[in-house]
Amino acid sequence: MKTNSIWLDTVKKPISYKQLDQDLNVDVLIIGGGITGMSIAYHLQNKGLHTALVERNKIGRGITSKTTGKIDYLQGLKYTKLKNEKTAHLYLKSQLEAINILKDIITKEKISCDLEQTPSVLIAQTEKEEKQLQEEYIFLKKENIPVTNLSNREIKVENTFHFHPLKYLEGLKSKLTIPIYENTNILKVKRHNDYYLCYTNEHQIKAKILVIACHYPFFLFPYLFPFKCYPEKSYIMAKKGVKQKENKITISHPTRSERTFKDYQLTLIGSHKTSDTFTIKENFAPLLNSNPDYIWSNEDVMTFDSLPFIGHLKENLYIATGYNTWGMTNATLAGKIISDLILKKPNPYIALFDPHRSNPIARITYLGKTGKEYLKAYVKPKTTKKLHYEDSKAIYNNNGEEIVVQKRCPHLGCPLIFNEVEQVWECPCHASKFTKEGYWLKGPSKKDITIAKTK
Repeated sequence: MKTNSIWLDTVKKPISYKQLDQDLNVDVLIIGGGITGMSIAYHLQNKGLHTALVERNKIGRGITSKTTGKIDYLQGLKYTKLKNEKTAHLYLKSQLEAINILKDIITKEKISCDLEQTPSVLIAQTEKEEKQLQEEYIFLKKENIPVTNLSNREIKVENTFHFHPLKYLEGLKSKLTIPIYENTNILKVKRHNDYYLCYTNEHQIKAKILVIACHYPFFLFPYLFPFKCYPEKSYIMAKKGVKQKENKITISHPTRSERTFKDYQLTLIGSHKTSDTFTIKENFAPLLNSNPDYIWSNEDVMTFDSLPFIGHLKENLYIATGYNTWGMTNATLAGKIISDLILKKPNPYIALFDPHRSNPIARITYLGKTGKEYLKAYVKPKTTKKLHYEDSKAIYNNNGEEIVVQKRCPHLGCPLIFNEVEQVWECPCHASKFTKEGYWLKGPSKKDITIAKTK
């Protein structure tokens, strides 16, 4: 069994880029090399703007490498959950457009990424959910979506897809001619009169326009993003030998989601706020019991009103985050929305995803519940037989090997926990990850958590 995603093992050797080795002066700087950042770069290319992209790690090796790769508009109870019918209509329209944009890029650029059209089935499991499912069905019928009511507990649509997300990114890479830099960490950003100055360890990038396309907006605390969204963790496996043709997802929470890739079945289970639990191994257990070939976890950024934050923050500053588990469509859409904003083109979804939008009732509900969970995770870290804390240190007994790192995440100071399945340290508040030795892997933290060994 491998504890990495199946996508990493089934993509050819990636195109690689050098680390930034000089100061830069650009019109547009994109921070983040997942599908969002690469999509924005694709749409800005050859538009008369000197554009560059920097990635803290390797292109696509963050959240994009851990997704299930569904390209779907049947997203649980999304449309009835949005309440406002006008909002729901516009969101559905945006997802259908995102699917078409993705398909058009794949066709135009001749990208081989295992794109496959496959039906999607939404499943209810209780009598209460049956009623909710039928409301979703009625909405889709009103919107002239070809949806089939298979039973009181299942509805089905045909025009959805899945693909290999890393093969798609490799295809995009081959079409981009803008400067791209990997292993380039932006540590600090300062706003000057008419430009942003972005600092790495050794160099500076001066940019008239700045786009933050990383998974979690790590240096945007002044905009209160830690209080506008939260990370949700899920657990995924790929097992060979099981074949089905449909994408499936339950409307219950925690969600169960399924799709196939070649002769593997991918199953996602156990979604929860990262601050909800410290028993990572127990959440992996149902998948481990199935003897998978691959097993891994993922984190999605969730918003208080179930809509992404895509758009303009302040003068010449843009952001895309909070995709609520539907990153393939919304990352693709973000590429078009943000490029249209920069190029001063109209786009029908600017107001819908405006990062400044207000929904006070949803926000109060979110802050009341999630704030308590964060506070509990921050103040009362849970110790186990293997994990304990001494002063400023977190100590884990890894089968006789004592692993010692800094106790608190460098981002906002939450006590760290150890994920013994994937052998990484994790922050339960905002989902930063570190190697067992303490080196940064992903998330909003800017620093490692290593402790210098004394002789």
